[in-house]
Parts: sequence; C-alpha cells; structure tokens
Amino acid sequence: MVEPQLEEIRLMAQRVVEGENLELVDIEFKPAKSRSLLRIFIEKTGGVTLEDCENVSRQMSALLDVEDVVKSAYVLEVSSPGLDRPFKTDRDYERSIGKFVRVFFMDEEGSSRQIAGTLQEFTPDSVVLKGDRDREHRISRETIRKVHQDIVLPAHPASGRRKHK
Repeated sequence: MVEPQLEEIRLMAQRVVEGENLELVDIEFKPAKSRSLLRIFIEKTGGVTLEDCENVSRQMSALLDVEDVVKSAYVLEVSSPGLDRPFKTDRDYERSIGKFVRVFFMDEEGSSRQIAGTLQEFTPDSVVLKGDRDREHRISRETIRKVHQDIVLPAHPASGRRKHK
C-alpha cells in the first residue's frame, strides 16, 4: 500500500472515529501475500468497548468497500491499543499525566537507558518523571526512543499464614 492510500484511510477513519466520540490513535497496515492486515487503534476516556470496535469496524468496512482504497485482500481489525503501547503523540503524554510510565532513552554517552516513574509534565523539549524517593528526572525528548505506560502491581504483604496442626 502506498502512502497516499494510507493517508486516505487515516482521513476516513478519523471521520468515523470522531463521529463515534472516540479518538483515532494509530493505523497500521501489514502487507502479506494472501491477506494483508489493516489495524485501526481507537481510544476513549474510560476505555474502549467491544461495541465501539464493532461500530467503527462496520462503518470502515462499508467505506473501504465503496471507496475501493485497498486493492488486495485484507483483514480489518479495530481495537484499543492497550496500556503498554508506545506513545506516539502529545495526546498520549497528556492522557498519562499522573500515571506510572517507563521511558527508554539514550544518555550523553550514547548508551541505552530506561527509567520509570510518575509522569509529572511534558513539553515539546522534555518529559518530567517523579521517581524513587520523589526524585525528579527531566529527559530530553530528542533522546527518547520509546515511552509507554507501565503497569504497577500492588506489593504483596509477607504471607501471614500459619501452619495448621
């Protein structure tokens, strides 16, 4: 699939998704010999439902059939991108303020590093995390390779079980 077609699909998806009061996160096209895969990732506050995915899928299928944008056989998949997906837009950062994130970046020596903490703020130039012992970390966005929300599991207290006699 060539870029103008992908952009045409993105514009079609944007109209459909916004009409459903959802947010278009990303579009992915994976060509294959027999059937290509077209994925549309959607998001909304409070989480995406199966009904949201079905509505977008039904409308996009109809539009793609009428417009005949994808010339080969394909499978359409509409889903939520998931918590651990990489951030791609400022909206991803915005949505994650106050949440625990993991940042993969290159340090001054060119070594790959990672740090996790609560996202405090972001600017066009940097990302600020609050880490262990409330230490603040400011990371230049041009050094960032990947950022995603991280899942924090609650600590399990030491087992208080007693052996029964």
